[in-house]
Amino acid sequence: MSMVRLLLIALGCVGACLPAGASCPAGTPLLNFQLAVQPAGGENVPISVRSVNRVEPGQKLIYAPFSVRADDGKKGKVTLVLVPAGPNDKLAVLKPQPAKSSAEWEVPFRTQVVALVYGPAGLDTKKVSSLIKKDQELVEQLADYAEQTEKTEKVLEALSDWDQSPTKTDNLNAALAGFSTRYGRPGPQFNPNAPRDQQVAAVIQGLNPALASYDPLAQEPRQRMKQSAMLAASVAGLFFGGPVGLAAGGAAVFVNMSTMVFPDTNFRSAFVQQKPPYSMSLCAKRQPAKSRTRPAYLWAARIPDAGVPAIRIGEPAHLLAGTKDKVKVRLSAGGDWRHLDRAREWQLVNAANSESVPVRVRALPGDESLEIDLNGGAKTDGAYKLTAKWDWERFEAEGELHIHELDGAAPRLPVEHQDKLISGAGPTGVKLTGCDFEFVESVELRRGGETVATLPYELPVGRRSGPQHEISTTIDTGALEPGQYALSLALPGGKSQEVGLRILPPHPALTGLPLRLNVGAREQAMTLRGTGLDRIESIGCEQAEIATTDNGEYTASLNAAVGKGDRLDLLLKVEGVRAPVRVPEAIEVLGPLPRIGAAQVSLPGNLGVELAERELPAGSFSSFSIRVEPVESPPTVQLDCAEKDLTLEKRMARVGEAQEEIRLRNAGPHTLFLSLDPGMVGQAGCTLRAAVATEAQGVSETYALGTVVRLPRIASFELTDEKAGEESYIGLIEGEELELIEKVGWDEAWGIPVAGLPAPVAAGGPKQRLEVALPWPSPAPHSPLYIWLRGETMGRKTAARY
Repeated sequence: MSMVRLLLIALGCVGACLPAGASCPAGTPLLNFQLAVQPAGGENVPISVRSVNRVEPGQKLIYAPFSVRADDGKKGKVTLVLVPAGPNDKLAVLKPQPAKSSAEWEVPFRTQVVALVYGPAGLDTKKVSSLIKKDQELVEQLADYAEQTEKTEKVLEALSDWDQSPTKTDNLNAALAGFSTRYGRPGPQFNPNAPRDQQVAAVIQGLNPALASYDPLAQEPRQRMKQSAMLAASVAGLFFGGPVGLAAGGAAVFVNMSTMVFPDTNFRSAFVQQKPPYSMSLCAKRQPAKSRTRPAYLWAARIPDAGVPAIRIGEPAHLLAGTKDKVKVRLSAGGDWRHLDRAREWQLVNAANSESVPVRVRALPGDESLEIDLNGGAKTDGAYKLTAKWDWERFEAEGELHIHELDGAAPRLPVEHQDKLISGAGPTGVKLTGCDFEFVESVELRRGGETVATLPYELPVGRRSGPQHEISTTIDTGALEPGQYALSLALPGGKSQEVGLRILPPHPALTGLPLRLNVGAREQAMTLRGTGLDRIESIGCEQAEIATTDNGEYTASLNAAVGKGDRLDLLLKVEGVRAPVRVPEAIEVLGPLPRIGAAQVSLPGNLGVELAERELPAGSFSSFSIRVEPVESPPTVQLDCAEKDLTLEKRMARVGEAQEEIRLRNAGPHTLFLSLDPGMVGQAGCTLRAAVATEAQGVSETYALGTVVRLPRIASFELTDEKAGEESYIGLIEGEELELIEKVGWDEAWGIPVAGLPAPVAAGGPKQRLEVALPWPSPAPHSPLYIWLRGETMGRKTAARY
C-alpha cells in the first residue's frame, strides 16, 4: 500500500482527498501535500507537523504528496532541514526525495524547526548543505522564519475565510482578535467599508506597531504594497514583497528570502495554506528563474517542543449547556498559552458515569480562559472532567466543570417590585425571581425593541457560582415616561430572556387631608380632592366600611372599635397597581357629632295674617331656642334651604359675632339663641334648616326649623256700599305685598278670586290698594277677612274687619 494511502487512512481521510486547486493569496500553488509525524513503533495515528507539539528521536517524518504541478513532477524534489532543540546537536539536512512520491525520514534528534525545501527542477544538495551549515546565526534565522511564517499563515487563513463572505465583519474581527491575543498584540479595528488600502494598513498596523508609520499610498517602491481585490492577497503580497513585512513577536517576517535570509542564493520564501480536509498548499510568488540556477522554495514550521500542559480549572466552573461558553483556567509555571491550541480531541467526561462527549475547545490567552462549545455536547446537568490529547497522550485538567441546562422557568417581576416602578420616582431597586440567573451576562431596559439603558445587577453569590433564583437591579425612573417596557437578560451564546414591566404614572395625590369623620355616625360623606383621582378604582380602610354612591361620591361608616383621636390609613386601589396604595393617616377621627335635639321658635305677634304650624314669616325676625349636645368648643350655626333652588344665600352665625341680619348667643348650657329674618336665607316654600358645627367635632346633621312663607301686610280694610253683583260688594284693602293675595272671603273654606292687581297709593311709597269683591251679608257682624295666598287651598284669617 502506498505511503500516501497509508497517511490518508491515518489522518481519517475517506475517498478522494485530492483538491481541485489550491488557494494561495498573492501567489501561486506549487505543491499540495501533507507532512506528518508518526511516533516510534507506528501504532499511533500520524499528526500533521503543523499540529504536533514534540518531535523526538526515533519518530518518523512522513511526506505525502496530493498533487504536484505537471511541469515540476518529473524533476521536483523535496528535502527536510531539521533544527535541533538541544544545544549539542547540529542542524541536519535529510536526504532529498522525489516530490511526486511519498517519503519518510527518521528523526535523528529532538527538533524545534522542521523546514521543507522544494525544488521544482531538482535540488542542489551541495548548495542546500552549504547554506544551512554556515553558522549558528542561520539556525536562529530559520527558527524566527518558521515562527513568523506560522503567524502569517494564521492571519491569511482568517482573511481568506472572510474574503469568501466579507459581510461577516464580526467573524473577521474575532479571528484577528484571536491572533492578537495569542501573539500578544492589540487587536486591529477593522472597518469593512473603508478603502482597500486602509483595510490592509489597519490589519498590518494593528498586528505590528512598528509599522504604524507605514504609508500604503507612498510613491516609493519599497513602501508600495501589493494591490488586490482580495484583502488576504493584499496582506500576503507583503510576505513576498520588499523589506517591509509583518511582525508579531519581536523579529520581522523574512518577506524576501533571497535578499534577507539567504543572500547570494536563489532560495525563495513560501508559506502554506490549509487545504480542506487534510492537505496543505505550498504557496510562493511566481517569478522567472535566474539563468543557470534552479529555484528552491523554503517553508518552515516551528515545533513548540513543549510537554503536556498542566491545566487547572479555577473555582467550580458553571457552564450553560447548548452555548459557546468560557471558563477560567490556570497553566502551571512555564506553560505557554500560545501552544494550548495544539491540544486536540477535547472531551467532557461525566464524573458520575464516565461517559464522554467530544467538544470543541479554543484557548483564549488574553482572557486566560478556554472557550468550550457545548452545542451538541453535554446535555444533562452534572459534573464533568475536561480531557484532551497532547500529541498521542491524553491528559486531564484538574478540577470539574458543572454544566447546567436552563430550567425552563420564566423570570418574573414580583408584584411588590412592579408596583414600585413609578415615573419620576428616581433610582428604584427591583428583584427578579423564578429561574436560575447565574449565567446572566448583562441586563438591559428596552422599549419597543430599543435599548433604553444598560442596568447594573447583583446576584446573591456571583456569576457562574451555582443556581441562583433571584437577581437584583436598579431602574432609574426619573426620566422614564409611563408605559410598557421589558428587562432583557443576556445569556451566553446569544440567548436571552425577557420579562415585561410597566412604568406607572405617578400615584394619585390627595389634598386637604386629613379627612374628618365622627364616631357613632353612619354613612358619613367623604369627598376626595387632589390629582390623578380618575385612576382610583376603589377605596378601602381597615377600620371602616367605605361605599361608593351612585354619583361617584364616597360614604364611610366607622367600626365600633374606633375612638376619638385615632388616625386611619386609606387604601387606594389604583389602576395598574396590583397592591393597594396606602395613604397614611388620611382620616382623623373626631368625637361624636354635635346634634340638635330640639328647637323652639318665637314669632312676631303683629303680622296681621294668621300663620300655619312651623311657618316662618319672611321679612320679619324670628327667634329660635336650639338645644345642642354635645358641644366641645364654641359652635357655629349654618343655615340653608333643604331645596337648593329656593336658597337665596347660605348663612353662618357664630356665637358673639355681631351681625345686623343674624344673631347667635349662648342661652345656657347646651342652648343657643338664634334670631334672624328667614327671608334672607330662602324664598317662600324654603324649608329652613340648621346645622351646628364645632372645630373639634365637625358638622351635625341638619335640623328643619320651619317653612319660609311670605305674607302680605294689611294696613286697613274697608267694605263699601258699591255693589259688585247681585249679592257682592266692593272691598278696599290697603297695605304692602298685596299681590300675594289670590282670593278673599269670610271663612277659610270659600273665597272669591281677586280680579285685578293691586294699585300703588299716591305718595304712599310701597303702599298698595287692592279692590276685592265680597259676598253680602257677612256671616256675622264685623266678621274677620280671610285671604288665600297664591297656590293655597285654604284661607288664612286676618286681623282685618269691616
